[in-house]
Amino acid sequence: MNKILKVDTVDSDQKFKDFIFYHLKSPLTIIGLAIVVFTIIVAIFPQVLTQLTLEQATGVYTGAWDPPSATHPLGQAKFGRDVLALLAYGVSTLIIICILPSLIGFAIGILFVYISKVHRWVKGLVLRFIIALYIIPSVLVIIIFLGILGTNISVIMSVIAMFMIIGVTLIISKGNYSLKLTVKKLIAYFPLLMIFNILLFEARGFFGFSDPLLVQLGNNVIDARNHLFEAPWAFFWPSLAIFASVMGFLALHYGLKEPIPTINI
Repeated sequence: MNKILKVDTVDSDQKFKDFIFYHLKSPLTIIGLAIVVFTIIVAIFPQVLTQLTLEQATGVYTGAWDPPSATHPLGQAKFGRDVLALLAYGVSTLIIICILPSLIGFAIGILFVYISKVHRWVKGLVLRFIIALYIIPSVLVIIIFLGILGTNISVIMSVIAMFMIIGVTLIISKGNYSLKLTVKKLIAYFPLLMIFNILLFEARGFFGFSDPLLVQLGNNVIDARNHLFEAPWAFFWPSLAIFASVMGFLALHYGLKEPIPTINI
């Protein structure tokens, strides 16, 4: 009796139950989930890390770039703001701004795939739209839109949603099409799309586009860049938060994408 080792991937027709339970046992999935869940908790409840309100976190105080102390455990940044409070509200802004347009992009992307399979001429228009956007670098698209429409947060959310539509459309269109495969692909690739959204959103801060009503980690990094030796804590913590968020979603993606070995007798 021969035993044949078979590897099931995301694109294969494996049972959905096997897909979920196997990947939940993966070390990468566990690590990624731990980071992502903690990040989401902080995003919803920033008071987990700080007792300051958003208005207090963005106030103007004395002690700009002062080192860590009992009242400011991670030190102070520009305008004497508490680094820990900026970190908490920066993570909150990051996750909320990236998730909301992702859900919109998911819905429209799925609709695009369905329409393109029913009407061939629509598929041609969708593909031309996708190719045109992929030719133009996403960061350049952000700069153009922000330069024309201003730095309102709705602009960056619209750009993120637009690229989410492209990503979802390409992911679902590749390979066989079925409800089960579509759900598995979306589960496995959603973390990867979130990484793209995080980097795209923070690029806005790196280029100096800011919204006075929001706390953005990228802006905190840029503000602290010229004070790197004077106040490294103001640069290090927001940079670490961006890095940890990206690595958490990356670990989750590879954990969910990991092939499942099965044995056929």
